[in-house]
Amino acid sequence: MRSTSTLLLSWLCLAGLTQAFQHSGMHQMRVRNLSLSMAPKYDPVTNRWTPTSPDEEASAGYPAWGSLLRQGPSPFFQRVFNADDYDQGVLKMMARDDMSRSEAQGNMDAYIRNPNDWALQKVEEQRGAPKIDYVNANMEVGDLILTAGWSSILLAFVSRTVYLYTVGCDSFCQEYHF
Repeated sequence: MRSTSTLLLSWLCLAGLTQAFQHSGMHQMRVRNLSLSMAPKYDPVTNRWTPTSPDEEASAGYPAWGSLLRQGPSPFFQRVFNADDYDQGVLKMMARDDMSRSEAQGNMDAYIRNPNDWALQKVEEQRGAPKIDYVNANMEVGDLILTAGWSSILLAFVSRTVYLYTVGCDSFCQEYHF
């Protein structure tokens, strides 16, 4: 009995000593993993991020046209033609930066539009600059009206160019050279 208790005491002391020499980041990692228990999870076998709740699924965020209105055509086309990579990036951002789905989508859209400006903004935020709300960017009524106006002018110009290319020069084109 004495040898068993001595062995147990020795083992406990040894276990305590090994934790004393543990890298301090290990404790932080354990604490971070606890705080992110509801965040998307990474599966190293499939190399994919998976949502852990309905709030993290793609349907919880805003649709692809929301990306078009907020940050322009680049994020929109990325979401439409490369949806899986976009979604994996959003889930990774949600897990690493502890963001909601909409906030991660707004940040991902801003990153796709201009990665250098997005990274500079994040550095400035760490230095104390105000945080930009990418979720509500360009979503005020005045911004939406301006976007609709410019889009209609661009659409009219592109439509006229396509028409002239396919049909040929009509009477308006001959008279005004367009």
